[in-house]
Amino acid sequence: MDPLSVGLGIAGILPLIAQAIKCAKDYKDTVASAKASVAALIGELEALQFNVTNLHHFLKADAFGSNNTMRFQQTSVLLVCSASCETKLKALCRSLSEEESGRRNRFLWPFSEKEHQKTLQELRSFTTWMHFALSVDGCRLLSQTSDDVLKILGSQLEQFAAIQSLQRATEQVHNTVQAHSHMLERSQAQKARRDILDWISTANTYHQKHQDLQSSRTRDTGKWLLRSEEYSRWRNGPDQMGAFWCHGIQGSGKTNLVSIIVDDLRGLQQPGVPPATVAFFYFSHLDRLAQSPYKVLSCVLRQFLEQLDEIPRAVRAVYETAHTKGALPHFQCESLLVEILKDPRRSYLVLDALDECSEEHRSSILRTLAQIDQSQGARILITSRPHINEIPATLANLSTMKIVAHDSDIELYIRRELLRKGGFGLAGNEFVEEVVQRLSAGAEGMFLLPVLQLRTVLKEPSLGDMEDSLDRLSHNLFEAFEETIGRIQSLSANQQYIGMGVLMYLAHAAGPITVDELSDLLAIHPLRTRVAPKYRPTAKTLLECCQGLITIDSRTGDVRISHYSIQEYLVENDERLFPQGAEAILTVNCLRYLLLDDFAEGPWETEEQVDSYLGRYPFLKYAALFWGQHAKPSEGNPDVQAELARFFASKSAMAVANQVRQYALGRRWEYWGPKEALSFTALHHATRHGLTQTVKGLLDRAIFDVNITTMQGATPIIHAASNGHVDILRSLLQKGADPYLHNWYGDALHCAVEGNQAGTVRELVCWGMNPSGLGPGPGPGGPPTYIRGYIDCALDCDAAASFEALVELGVDINNPNNNKLYIVRKSENAKVVPARGNLGSAKSLPLFFQACSLGCEKIVGVMVDRGWVNVNMKSEVGGMTALHYAVEGRSLAVIQKLVDAGADIHAMDKYGISAVEDCLLGDFKRVT
Repeated sequence: MDPLSVGLGIAGILPLIAQAIKCAKDYKDTVASAKASVAALIGELEALQFNVTNLHHFLKADAFGSNNTMRFQQTSVLLVCSASCETKLKALCRSLSEEESGRRNRFLWPFSEKEHQKTLQELRSFTTWMHFALSVDGCRLLSQTSDDVLKILGSQLEQFAAIQSLQRATEQVHNTVQAHSHMLERSQAQKARRDILDWISTANTYHQKHQDLQSSRTRDTGKWLLRSEEYSRWRNGPDQMGAFWCHGIQGSGKTNLVSIIVDDLRGLQQPGVPPATVAFFYFSHLDRLAQSPYKVLSCVLRQFLEQLDEIPRAVRAVYETAHTKGALPHFQCESLLVEILKDPRRSYLVLDALDECSEEHRSSILRTLAQIDQSQGARILITSRPHINEIPATLANLSTMKIVAHDSDIELYIRRELLRKGGFGLAGNEFVEEVVQRLSAGAEGMFLLPVLQLRTVLKEPSLGDMEDSLDRLSHNLFEAFEETIGRIQSLSANQQYIGMGVLMYLAHAAGPITVDELSDLLAIHPLRTRVAPKYRPTAKTLLECCQGLITIDSRTGDVRISHYSIQEYLVENDERLFPQGAEAILTVNCLRYLLLDDFAEGPWETEEQVDSYLGRYPFLKYAALFWGQHAKPSEGNPDVQAELARFFASKSAMAVANQVRQYALGRRWEYWGPKEALSFTALHHATRHGLTQTVKGLLDRAIFDVNITTMQGATPIIHAASNGHVDILRSLLQKGADPYLHNWYGDALHCAVEGNQAGTVRELVCWGMNPSGLGPGPGPGGPPTYIRGYIDCALDCDAAASFEALVELGVDINNPNNNKLYIVRKSENAKVVPARGNLGSAKSLPLFFQACSLGCEKIVGVMVDRGWVNVNMKSEVGGMTALHYAVEGRSLAVIQKLVDAGADIHAMDKYGISAVEDCLLGDFKRVT
């Protein structure tokens, strides 16, 4: 690389320096305690900026002569050091900027003294070698690699030992280059470590949740738990203590206690023992879709790895072989988690509110916890409500403790709130003591009840009103919720609309919803045809109008109901609190939003355009994703029917809704591009979302061809089948829909199987489709198109319900040919994907062995539980058992299922090798 090109590259550092200076100056007037540190950082950055600017001009100038032959290698000292400088500046800018986004105001300096001094030292080093390069000789020297420079400088040190000034300068450059060489090595190692951790999991909401709990809880609460015999025995007792289950009723303060436990464990240090590693996870009923077993376990795995000095060899090996193929496989996540917990140091895993995890996910997570519990140094603590019987049924040697809100904690909280709200000055000590005594006495083991009661008292304007309120206090959570709702309904009309609207939307939201989305939604008005930003309420207004029943996540901006029991109350009293029909109101507002004139020019051509609209119109994404989900249960509402008619009459609104939905779901451009978006008709939308009445009306009026396809080949019957809408599927078939027409994946039965929709699978087979996967032959006018058999699709995605239906409908699980390729008709616009290649010997195996080999945990479970197979059966070729194939597939869940069902771990194949020996040969020792 010539000097001019190098100079242009080095100039790229200047914007980063300018950004860092700007960010640092923003702290100058707000961080009184660190003004000297800020000034020192700005000074070093400006010195670096001066030298980089001069070096850029020097390299651009003709300083090297017309016969210049100097070339910089990619690994030259100058290029390596400039890259290192760029990396450091990016990290510095990120640290300064992150502080702004996290706190919104820069009142805290983001660096410790140690970090600050290290940063200054590194910046001085960069300035030094930039200055050294400001000469022809210096530049020639730095065009070499670090090894060459060290050799040259070493030689110069020997030759010019007598020349002290040159010796000092040379030693300085020598040390600088060496330091930067080491810095680069560390930087590369840190990047490799970060890449592995990010590949495993990028989830970090658990950390923010913990910080929020730390900042909100009252100081010195929870000490009774830390001092309890049960907790001390679990924390400090000998290995193999078993898991610890802390259960309590709703509102008993379990989540706050978990945050206290996590902090206690993090500070645990025993003489002569390495520091314990601690991982934790807070479940929430609001995030159930984002709390799959894989996401939870990968998050926990990352936390443990972050606390180790080095990434274990087993983890690095899996990363090197699998990271180019996608995410970390679930079975390997389980395997690595159990493997690293064999470390001699003690490890603690704390899971809060396991009852708020979905039942399906909870069972899988508990199975993994049972395996972790067998590790010598692992300690597991779980909190939940007491009715989760799976916990004691799954975890052996379980110790338990009942959690109730302690009077001491309640008293501390009440006194803090009274002090914070000025209650002491207004009421006096006598009234304060009465509040403390009465609220503590009536808590009934719940923390939430006195919290709500205290808010009711403190809302009163005078001491007399507070005393009267204290006499009228609710005696249980239901009454407390009723009182709070009463306060909201007594606000002004607009405030009441906001408060009750927020609660209604949150109680029925189909997914997480942010402050911006909620504010945009609340600004919708039937008489406005465009978005009106000035009508969007602020976050502060939302909080005030909801009277403490909601919280806002400071990191993500998500608005949440502040406690699970409040969510339960709102759902149980839905018709009384929201008589207009919450689902109908949400549907109408979603459709009105999509019909606004702001989106009339859609759909759009590029990602940049879509992103621009999503940024300016916060509610657009939610409306596009979930309007159909809200419309399905409210389709008979007259207001919903009227808005649906308007929506289906607007080609642009339908196209925008489809485009944004597909884009938000991460589909390829072919599926969200304008042509595909515009090809979606009202019949496609209605069949996808299960709008039975609407579909019936469209079919009766014969507005569309029943087999109309989108640009990507999707038909109405494919949408109905893949989404499990049996009644709609039946109506389409009665009107002549062809289930053999297919998109790239397959026909209607393929898509029903892939979607794990047993109901539509049965309906299609009853109509006449062959569950064994033999198609009707080539369609007219063209060659046959070959795609996979139906049972093969079930194995691909472990679709257990579909698999079970196919077997009950006639698929022979012992026939290895029932998933062979077959012929179907091709729809006009479908893109044909070639059939899969030969999968080897697995394709000739009975389905039970295939499912074990592919790691189909749910399908194997169905076959075993239904008694369809003998778990110790052997294959005709090789004499292998199901356990052998499960070991090949490395699915811990399948192996566990087979062993629990009585599979013989010592059964041998025809070569005399058992499944246990297979594990050892395959370096799968932890299964052994």
